Amino acid sequence: MIFSTLLGKIKGVTHGFGTRFDAVPLNGHLLQQVHGKKIIVIRRGEECRGVLQYAPTNEPKADAWITNASSIVLGIKTADCVPILMYDPIQKVVAAVHAGWKGTSFNISGETVKMMREEFYCKPSDIIAAIGPAVGFCCYEVEDDVVSLFKKNYGPNPALVVKGEKKGKYFLNTQGVNRRQLLEGGLLPEKIETIFLCTHCRADLLHSVRRDGDEAGRQVSWVSLIQQ
Repeated sequence: MIFSTLLGKIKGVTHGFGTRFDAVPLNGHLLQQVHGKKIIVIRRGEECRGVLQYAPTNEPKADAWITNASSIVLGIKTADCVPILMYDPIQKVVAAVHAGWKGTSFNISGETVKMMREEFYCKPSDIIAAIGPAVGFCCYEVEDDVVSLFKKNYGPNPALVVKGEKKGKYFLNTQGVNRRQLLEGGLLPEKIETIFLCTHCRADLLHSVRRDGDEAGRQVSWVSLIQQ
């Protein structure tokens, strides 16, 4: 299990970025991730109704979720995509985000911050975010159709998008783009942590679809409020 230094310092929350050796945590709930921009909100008192009523046999379809209920462990599955865990220690709200390249192009991390603000009155400056292991800038080669979605807002920017040696090939920094989107959403730089572990490089520790193909497993990242 991999832990965020920032989130680990704060009382009231527990979390973890899973590896290939870790199972879904006890009482953990997962999403049926669709590489979209839907965000689910679960308020305290709604745990036994709605989207969780039929879980885990029928997981809700979305790519991020938010709650202020301490009885829920929010989980997401990744193998190269970016897992993002967030916590507002003032309003006592947590969120878990799955940001693939499609979700990142939809600004799902920034939209999650916006929904935390609208639904739970969170101030972005109070929110702490940890960006977990994902396919790294070193290995995430994409083509024009993907990179064109990011060039408008982030290119040319050698920290986020660089041209590869092959014609029509680029390298995309999805962790970096999500960090930028969190900053644009109002988070403070010192409250965002990026765990620089590349899923493609670290076969000893992490699953990767880019490396292992359809047979790749998934690591589960999760976040939960601690009951006071």
